[in-house]
Amino acid sequence: MNYNIAHFQGFPIYHSKTNYFLENKEKQYLSSLKYFTEEPSNNVRYITENSNIFQSSQLSNLKKLFNKHLKIYLEEVLQIKNQLKLTQSWITINKPNHKHRPHYHRNCFLSVVYYPQIKSGSLYFSSDRCMLQQGYDFVFDNIKDNMYNTFEMCFNPIPSSLLIFPGWIMHGTTKNESNVDRIMIGASYFLKGTLGKDENYNKLVL
Repeated sequence: MNYNIAHFQGFPIYHSKTNYFLENKEKQYLSSLKYFTEEPSNNVRYITENSNIFQSSQLSNLKKLFNKHLKIYLEEVLQIKNQLKLTQSWITINKPNHKHRPHYHRNCFLSVVYYPQIKSGSLYFSSDRCMLQQGYDFVFDNIKDNMYNTFEMCFNPIPSSLLIFPGWIMHGTTKNESNVDRIMIGASYFLKGTLGKDENYNKLVL
């Protein structure tokens, strides 16, 4: 399976062009869902009232796709044996001329986002300090932007793009400048099982 890893301030961002496109039954299910509107600073965002859409059997193949890529991310990128549990799953829609404000996901270890429909806009990750400013808040004169001296990293998803990243990283999207709705399907995951050991006095059961 083809994928790329970019590092934002030391955190690995996973990006794959999956070539997975929604089947008719999936599209029909998504169109049947109810949405509510959020308008922070007039950046209109539509999000499903149902925050557990992967509980539907009609999205079983899409859920398997997420799990397949998460397995690669855990074992090949992070190289850890810990297991994950799905906590929530949802859909957001950015209408033309709107964007998704910067935010992060609380109570979330890993986030997965998949774009079944997108014609315009970038997904970006940002921080108030670059890596060089973590110890001392100096202002540097960059020769070329890189993972050490920048505050932001951008991706330009296409239809079928899937990204995985730590949920605590600040992220958002740029304005949808097309006349087509930008649709994103997202899911949050947390660790499960036993972490640590009794003899090390750090055992945690999730």
